[in-house]
Amino acid sequence: MKMNLNNNKNGPNKKGFTLVELITVMTIVGVLAAIIVPNLLKLIEKANNTRDANEAKDLGVLIMTLAATEGDINLYNPWSTNLEADGTSSWGYIYVGKDDVRTSSKQMMQMLKDNGYVKEDAAIRIRGGDVPGDREQQVFKKDTSLMCHSNHNWVAYEIHFRVMKDGNLDISYCATKARTNQLADANADEKATKLFCKFAAGHSDEFAIEHANHNY
Repeated sequence: MKMNLNNNKNGPNKKGFTLVELITVMTIVGVLAAIIVPNLLKLIEKANNTRDANEAKDLGVLIMTLAATEGDINLYNPWSTNLEADGTSSWGYIYVGKDDVRTSSKQMMQMLKDNGYVKEDAAIRIRGGDVPGDREQQVFKKDTSLMCHSNHNWVAYEIHFRVMKDGNLDISYCATKARTNQLADANADEKATKLFCKFAAGHSDEFAIEHANHNY
């Protein structure tokens, strides 16, 4: 008895995809990717924006608490262009970037250490400043849990604080799209600052934006 091995109707169908079918599938996948990926990236950026804003607000609370408990807050800033007419500085800041964290005084840096944002033995070095005294501190990313998480709407932000004429402490924010050692674009930074303030439910002012440009 002969068996016809080539006439097995119940056997597996070895027919593969045709070129047209493959191209159709790849086209559909490409279209879906083009729709999904940008929206996914926007969601990720929004989450990072929210995280930055929340951390900035938390730092603002710490600054106000420090001022209230100590009764005196060191606002020393190393940049001579930021000094008042009487030679004293009326404001300070915490800068949070991709590569480092900077503060306007050692007191602010110690506050970050005390609250776990910066390691106690962090690699801190003097950065710039042409006025004798406690110069600006810079901390490398590996020594701090504090860093800017956003990548598109801004790449660095600052919390500014200054004592107003009525004695109250004012907290304001600014942001930049310029990375370290890059020139800041005023229009881009203004948009970044407005968006940051929207996320942080806070405010900025010309004083903060103008003087922040000296620090990026």
